[in-house]
Amino acid sequence: MRLAEATKKITELFEKNSLANAAKEAEFFMREVLNISLTDFVLQKDKTLSPQQATALLQKAQRRASGEPLAYIVGHKDFFKERFVVNPSVLIPRADTEVLVEEALRIVPIPKRITDLGTGSGCIGLSLLQEWPQSHLTAIDVSLEAIHLAQENAHSLGLLQRVEFVCGDVLTQKFTELFDLVVSNPPYISPEDTRLENTVALYEPHAALYAEENGLFFYKRWTPWAKKHLRAGGWLIYECGEGQASELESICLQNGFKNIKIIKDLASKDRVVVAQMPVAQMPDDQRSPHG
Repeated sequence: MRLAEATKKITELFEKNSLANAAKEAEFFMREVLNISLTDFVLQKDKTLSPQQATALLQKAQRRASGEPLAYIVGHKDFFKERFVVNPSVLIPRADTEVLVEEALRIVPIPKRITDLGTGSGCIGLSLLQEWPQSHLTAIDVSLEAIHLAQENAHSLGLLQRVEFVCGDVLTQKFTELFDLVVSNPPYISPEDTRLENTVALYEPHAALYAEENGLFFYKRWTPWAKKHLRAGGWLIYECGEGQASELESICLQNGFKNIKIIKDLASKDRVVVAQMPVAQMPDDQRSPHG
């Protein structure tokens, strides 16, 4: 079977299963599975696939046609500047989450210590670590499978020596040294929310998606933890869901955070909330008369 024939067959399969933009989806699928560039895809349309290649390709196409996310099929997803290994134990990194990384790089002075709460694949914390060569990351997740995957990604990026991995509940973790930056994309979808795409609900890990209390469960519990573990002047940066930013802002204010900002994503929806621990001030009677 030639590459062009396989592409046509997969396009028809995707159309039959009502995948949006079937032709484009099939082309992208082929390039990802065969790990070839757009140029090679165009130039190699007459290339003959081996029987084994063709069989494997069509099996994976059937998985995609049934709704399984492509990232799980090929085992990776590009995020920010790097490629991350993913599997069904972690959420698939998304472009909207890159807004969190970009905002952290824009406003936070190079931090000595970062922690990524609910690290998953490690895409947030490890992306920041790549940009800050002098920083150290503590990656925390309750899922041992997620921790193993984040370790794999840290190893492939050459960052393993600068990361401490902790498997467990965030609230049970205590550290003797304060952090300069806490980042997190916690579970924030309410179990009652019906807007979630079927492919996400069916294939991505529910423990990383859903949170009680209208999706605010982890914000309410992790923000007081962050307050105790951030140095004065340190930063807390969360991703949040649609319609949650104002409530998350209130949670941060209730915990004493200042300089709170809400950042929009690529679709102009409120996506990231930034908050800062106030810098401690000396009492007036201890200040120098010269300022």
